[in-house]
Amino acid sequence: MWRTAGKSLVCALLTALAVVGCAGISSRVPPVDDALVASAAAHDIDRPTLERGRKTYLHECSRCHTPLPVSRYDELGWREILPQMYEKAYLSRKESEDLAAYLLTVSRAKR
Repeated sequence: MWRTAGKSLVCALLTALAVVGCAGISSRVPPVDDALVASAAAHDIDRPTLERGRKTYLHECSRCHTPLPVSRYDELGWREILPQMYEKAYLSRKESEDLAAYLLTVSRAKR
């Protein structure tokens, strides 16, 4: 009986953590929405580029650390940090370009 109750409790806690974790990611790493795409258009950046950049940020950057809130740095801050991160994460040129497009667009949009 305790074993079943313990498993249920563990499952409930893991589910709660997953939900909270996903909500936290969305607030730290904004989704690609119409407003962001409109903001990016002024710099000739399209939706697929932004989506690839966000995916790179979530998957590649999180290999070494929890993704930081994109709003933590302004455009200048990201421009200073990104070259080091490209190298540390072994990103391809395309991944680096997409990542920069996403992060700089979000920082310009002041989300």
